[in-house]
Formats: sequence, C-alpha cells, structure tokens
Amino acid sequence: TALAKDPNARFASAATMTAAIAESLKVPAPEVLGQPSYPRDFQNMPTYIGAPISQGGINMTPSSSSPSLAFSSPASLPSTSNPGAIAPVYSTPQLSTPGSSSWQSDSISTSGGPTELAPAQHVPNANAGAAGGSSAPATPLVTTPPTAPMPPSSPHKRQWKWWYTALIAVVIVALIGSSLGAFLVLHNRNSQTAAIPGGQAFFLSSGQINPHTAQGIADQLEIDLHNIPNPQAGKSYYAWLLADRHPTAEKDLLQPRPLFSLPLLLGKLTVNNGNVSFFYQGTAQHDDLFALSSRLLITEEDTNGTPRGPAANRSAWLYYAQVPQTPYGSLHLSALDHIRHLFYKETVVDVLGLSGGLDNWLYKNTEKVMEWSISARDDYHAQASNINLNVINNLFVSMLDYLDGSQNVHIDVPGGPVVADQTISQVALLTVDPAQGKDLVHNPPGYLDHIQLHLQGVVGAPDATPQMRALASKIIHELHNASVWLQKVRADVQQLVKMDAVQLSQPSTQVKLDDMLQNATYAYIGQLDPSTNQVVPGVLQVHYDIQKLAAFTITPTLPQNI
Repeated sequence: TALAKDPNARFASAATMTAAIAESLKVPAPEVLGQPSYPRDFQNMPTYIGAPISQGGINMTPSSSSPSLAFSSPASLPSTSNPGAIAPVYSTPQLSTPGSSSWQSDSISTSGGPTELAPAQHVPNANAGAAGGSSAPATPLVTTPPTAPMPPSSPHKRQWKWWYTALIAVVIVALIGSSLGAFLVLHNRNSQTAAIPGGQAFFLSSGQINPHTAQGIADQLEIDLHNIPNPQAGKSYYAWLLADRHPTAEKDLLQPRPLFSLPLLLGKLTVNNGNVSFFYQGTAQHDDLFALSSRLLITEEDTNGTPRGPAANRSAWLYYAQVPQTPYGSLHLSALDHIRHLFYKETVVDVLGLSGGLDNWLYKNTEKVMEWSISARDDYHAQASNINLNVINNLFVSMLDYLDGSQNVHIDVPGGPVVADQTISQVALLTVDPAQGKDLVHNPPGYLDHIQLHLQGVVGAPDATPQMRALASKIIHELHNASVWLQKVRADVQQLVKMDAVQLSQPSTQVKLDDMLQNATYAYIGQLDPSTNQVVPGVLQVHYDIQKLAAFTITPTLPQNI
C-alpha cells in the first residue's frame, strides 16, 4: 500500500504506517510516534459515555482493506459500588488496518469521514430476575458529527491547472523575448546606419554679378558630413574638387574664362563631435565651379603645410562623390549634362546671347513679370482723365513680351511691338505657339517647358540616385503650378492691353488688375493653401530646388583612380 500508484491509497505519513503494522502484529505502538496521525477533530474530541448496547445492536465494521478509524469498546469493568448497575461503555478512537482506497459509507477516513461504532459488550444485570427479566432500553451512543471532509483534488484537475499555468508562463516569456528581440534588432540596425560616415555637398549661387557672364552661378560649395572620426595625430582632412570623369571638348560657353585649375583645394575640414560643416566662399572672381568640376574627394594628409594636390597614395583617400555622368539615349547626354544646361550652358540660350542657364532666366523673368503687375495695378485710377494710358499700356506689352517671347508677341498685340529688353525677351516663359521649338535658334520653347525636358532627362539617367530622381519629379510638379498661374496672368493681360482709358477706369478693371497681380505673385512666390497651411510652390522654390540637383552624395566608396 505504501507503494500504491494512486496517492490517495497511500499512508498519510510514516507514523500511520508504523501504527498499522504494530496493530497487525499485535504489539504496542512505539511511544516515539508521539501524536496519532488521525485528524485533529478525532484526536481532540472527548470520550462519550453511553448505555450498553445489546449484542444485536449496531455492528458496523470497516472494510478489511480500507484505512479507517473505528470506535472499539474496552472490556467492561464491574461496578464495585453498585454491582447491579449497568457498566458504562467507553468509546475511544482506535486505528484499524489500512487497506485499499475504497471506503465503506459508514467508516471514518483520516480526512474526517463518518464515524464507525464498535459493538458494545452487554453486562448482565444481577437483579434481572427481580425486574422480571426485562432490561433497560438501549440508549444510543451520542457522538458529535465530524466536520464534512474536503474531497481530494482530482488528478485531472491538478494536471490541467499545471498545464494552464505553464502555458501562461510560456506566453509571457515569448512576449518578453519577442519585444526584447525587436528592440535589439532595431537598435542594432539604427546603430549600423548611424555608424556609416558620409554626407552631402552641393553648389550654391551667390548671385550673378554680370548678366552677360556666368559669374556668380554655382560659385560656392557647402559640405555637411556626419559620423566622421577624428583624423590621426599630425593629420588633417582636406576637400578637393575634381574634373569630370571623362571630360569632353566642347565650345567654351563661359566668358570670362575661369581662372582656377583642377584639382581645386577647397580647404581643411574640422571635425566637431563627429560632424563636419564646411562652406567654400568661392574664388575672387566668383567663377562657376560647376562648369568644370563634377567630383569631390576628401583625403587625410599632413597637417603642416598646404598640399598642392591630392595624395597619390590611395590609402590617404577617405571619402568620394560624383554627379552622375553616364551618357545615355539618342542624344548621348548624362544627368550631369542635363543639370549643367539648367545652370549655365544651354546652347540655345548662349546662341541668343544669354549667359547663364535656363533656371537663371526663368527665375529673373518671372520676377520681372510680377514687378510689372504691381506697377500696372498701382497706376490704376477710377477716373479716366487720371490714367496715363501710354505708361500702363507699355507695362502690359512688356509682360506679354516676356510671357510670349518677342517672336510670338504679335499673337496678342497687333503689330507685335517689343517694349521689353529685346535680347532677354527672345526666349518666352510660356510656349504659346505650336511652332516654338522647331527653330531652336530663333524660336526655342518656353523656359517652363524647356526646363521640364532636362528634368525628365535627369529622371531617366541610369546612374541617377533615388533622391535625385525624386527631386527632379518634384520640380516638374512645381513648374506645372507656375505654368497655370502664368497662363492666368496672360489671359488677364490679353484683355487689359486692348482697353482704352475709359474702360480701364471701370470698377471691373480694378478686379481684373488685382487678379492679374495675385496670379503673378503666386507664380513667383507660391500660394498658401488654407486647407493644409502649406505653401504650394512656384518659381522661387523651383530655383532653390534646381540648386540642389548639383549635389554630391559623399560615401567611403572610393574609385580605383582619380
């Protein structure tokens, strides 16, 4: 029984098992066992005295194979004081032999089951005959009902409880582990990204000094680097501008000729907490740097002295960048070629005597249209006698000279007079005639359309970076905004230029002048969208974004040679 598979069939303790063995062998239980192992309710309950029970009274016996506690009666003791009295029956708990796990319904379990009464011995009454042979009625044994037993936990319930607890623990561990793993992966990824040294550099324009030259266009350079380690002791970082990868011989479009030579030393770079912020102010003549250079190299060389050129030892080269310059397509132009057309070397513009690129003239001419719109609105008077028709009419014609181009202004103004600058007005802002573009020398397409063609060339370049393609696409969208607003300006001016003094003095003319000025301002500056509180960009933003196209993405990836 001590080795039974069912835990409920085993002895509750070693003392219980020892007492059972002693009883079966009819020997006294050892005193070292101390307190009995049956429940405290039976241990501490009082001994009850009851009347003797007849021989045919209660006769309940425990199962021979079940551990139980039964009440047995010791031998009755005769009364010395009253021999005829009925001897009391003493009922005390006794331990019976344990057996199998089954119990009879009226047996006492160690957990507090029903009490079993042992048969009481009958003591005959000495005066029975005098009493007529009758005996006193049997008095039932009075016992205190034990506390209701607590049923043992089912093994299946304990098993399911254990599995449920284990499942919760596994889920908690899995959630903590996955969260910790995700954090470590993202932290490691961010650390790796942040650890890569590099940055950006881009050309800036200080402002064209002479309208007949390219000076002041892309004549400055800004460098921003991050995660840069400090140079070795006795060493410094130096930035250099290099020539094109494969320079091509072409007509010199720059006047006067740049005075700098390549490689051009920009200066010594200073590292501050892993960052480099360097600004090159340009040459004394404000030469166009982008006209001849398209690559950037950073080296680590001796601090003392000024190097005359980049170190020949490739181990001294640290960071490198270049503007994409792989030719493609039927025109065999690269992204570098298309960007340079925007900056300074548009062949058609040069033939017409206009120095600088397409962006330069789009920016300046749109600004001029806005200025003329302001002047025309300010010259308005409600009385016709106060209107200087000649002055205000010349303003309207000048606007059409720039919008249509001197070759096409006759479409809107009979006789096609050119009041504005005859050289600058040779190229229109808008393409107003389907014939524009067929004769590139004398009637090229409008600036808005011409610039878009070169931006599409940048987007299609095989080696253009994703950032460069995205920026070119953004500029195309900004050009569309400006085109819509300039078309509205042109529609207003087409009506205003045909009015006389009386018509111009009408209140409706004031509304049209305001609308003309508003759209000219939007075309140049942009319009605030009240629904988003963001500016819808115009030509001014186009100008700034085109400057960013001539940019370098600086990385530790180095060429085999320079």
